[in-house]
Amino acid sequence: VIRSFGPEGVSGDVLDFDLPAGIKVKYWIRVLGASGDERSFGPVVANVALPQQWSLSPAYPNPFNPTTEMVLAVPELDIARVVVYNVLGQPVQTLVTGSAAAGVHTSHWDGRNDSGLSVGTGAYVYVMTTESGFRATGRMLLLR
Repeated sequence: VIRSFGPEGVSGDVLDFDLPAGIKVKYWIRVLGASGDERSFGPVVANVALPQQWSLSPAYPNPFNPTTEMVLAVPELDIARVVVYNVLGQPVQTLVTGSAAAGVHTSHWDGRNDSGLSVGTGAYVYVMTTESGFRATGRMLLLR
């Protein structure tokens, strides 16, 4: 995600959820100017850092059909659980359960219940809880 581009230079963050935490990676950065000129910079060395705190992102896309995803930031090894509930508070599908390693993880929901059957159009709530006491919730809308 590039945050700014102007005469003073380029600044920004690269979010790459496919890399394991604790390693160093090298990137080459290519900048295309408005006039069509191109400049390359690099290699730029980046440290893949561990998250500093627990977090659960909003579902994206939202509304969705057929799938959506949430990003979980895990600062330390813990037991985590992510469950999707219907508007009546009934569990629909368990997305994550068990040991969660430190790092950034993506969880997907395909609009199915724990039996593999498609659920109906509507609003759903997802809840992340950990053994250490973290709790976060989000809402999503499935459109069929």
